[in-house]
Amino acid sequence: FRFGASALSLPQLSGGLGFDGRDLSLLRVLLVSSAGQLQVDGRVGLLSAVPAVALRIAAQADVYAIAAWFPEAGHLAGGLTGDATIRGSLADPSATFHLHAARLDVGSSRGSNVDIRGTVNARGISVDAASADLWRGHVDVSGALSFGDGPHRVAVTARDVDAATAAAAISGQLRVAPAGRVTLVATGTGATTTLADWQWRARLEVGESVNATGRVAWPGEADLR
Repeated sequence: FRFGASALSLPQLSGGLGFDGRDLSLLRVLLVSSAGQLQVDGRVGLLSAVPAVALRIAAQADVYAIAAWFPEAGHLAGGLTGDATIRGSLADPSATFHLHAARLDVGSSRGSNVDIRGTVNARGISVDAASADLWRGHVDVSGALSFGDGPHRVAVTARDVDAATAAAAISGQLRVAPAGRVTLVATGTGATTTLADWQWRARLEVGESVNATGRVAWPGEADLR
């Protein structure tokens, strides 16, 4: 498959399919492409009294190869593995998922030991736990977003993050950047997807540091709302 400058090859499709008059069974259905691979096992009860699904999915992906199809996403790179379980009625299934990347580049930020666990259904997505070593520190995120009007919530904890590295990743290269290590604990809730309309509470602590060329020490603590 080719679209513009992006190309995708599918060298392998294997596995088994079966139908017993009621359920469609998938046995190690494997799709291998130049961007990764996807394996599906389980069944789909098409003609059951209550049509239902029970599937297990395992995937490996080259994020850079996939991002080439979406140039508006910016620079993305790394190797991503994941698994998911989809269960429930066909009218209202629910999926639990787990994603992991030893390294993941998003724009100018590079995260390592990225790990995300959550659930998704027709009403929204919930991230039970997401963590990464980022900006020379560690970041944890949890929350839930509804597909539609709220409620939405998010909680972020950043510990021992290098202030200059974080500022450069968020705002680009700065002539003068803050110095020191930062700890941030923040929570936000809202009824729309516009973050500016959310209610936020945060606790910010900046550790001791020294002034240097292009770096300004600004130690202290602050409560933000």
